[in-house]
Amino acid sequence: MPLLSEPLDHALARSLRRAVLDYRAGPSRPRPTALHVGEPGGPHLRHDVRRGAGLDAAVRVEVVAALLVRVRECADSAPAPTAWLARPGGLDWQDADRDWLTAATAAYAEADVPLTFVVVGPSGWCDPRSGVRAEWKRLRDRSLRPTG
Repeated sequence: MPLLSEPLDHALARSLRRAVLDYRAGPSRPRPTALHVGEPGGPHLRHDVRRGAGLDAAVRVEVVAALLVRVRECADSAPAPTAWLARPGGLDWQDADRDWLTAATAAYAEADVPLTFVVVGPSGWCDPRSGVRAEWKRLRDRSLRPTG
């Protein structure tokens, strides 16, 4: 399983930054928690995690596996899809991070696909396994620069 390490590949750093921007651009209150599989800031699938849904470990593995299969069917020779949990709050370790990381680890291992897993929040992203993270106080979308 590849853990993120510094220096981060420029393309991956840019796509993770885009995932944070996309999360911040979503509904403002309450911000949803969702598991995503695919390319951060690009084509991906998501599963909304409902508060109090009480999914057990086996169901979480099935959710990740289903997303992984569907993303891989749609991708043309793309690199291994990234899994990320987008959720409100800070980037400190939470129970949901552990639950979905465990599920993603099992599903990706079963599919024999290397796992890159990050947690995305409104202030940045973090690899909970390696501790590599990026946070911003004021994140701006560079693609929306005025022209002329």
